Amino acid sequence: MYEFTINCDQYRRPIIDIEISNPREGVGTPIKIRAWIDTGADKTVIGICESKIKDAELIPLPKPEGENIQLANGESVDFSLYLANIKLISPDVEYNCGLIDVRVIDQNKDNEVCLIGINLLLKGKFTYDGYNGQFSLAFPN
Repeated sequence: MYEFTINCDQYRRPIIDIEISNPREGVGTPIKIRAWIDTGADKTVIGICESKIKDAELIPLPKPEGENIQLANGESVDFSLYLANIKLISPDVEYNCGLIDVRVIDQNKDNEVCLIGINLLLKGKFTYDGYNGQFSLAFPN
């Protein structure tokens, strides 16, 4: 098992650095972004400027008809769907989660955000220790 424990941010949110890239090694420019682990999100969602998605050369997938993303404020927004490779990066270890379908919302560069959803967390074990302000992730070899 790949296991690592990371301190939460000052608000006790579980946040981790990730790299999002084209599944074919060496194709495109990987995107490095901080991501919140969101157990309330069914899917992994990235709010990022579209030019970075083009530079990464992620693989577009057909979007399910009529599907939108419901934001925490109740707003429903459109998205694009891509196949991407996701790598989790901690100070001690990196773990390649493999292929994940990622929903992308076009955002300006000052407002970039990523939420790691259940579709990625199902690949391993997530433990949140709010008392100590830490979280742990464990994934099979």
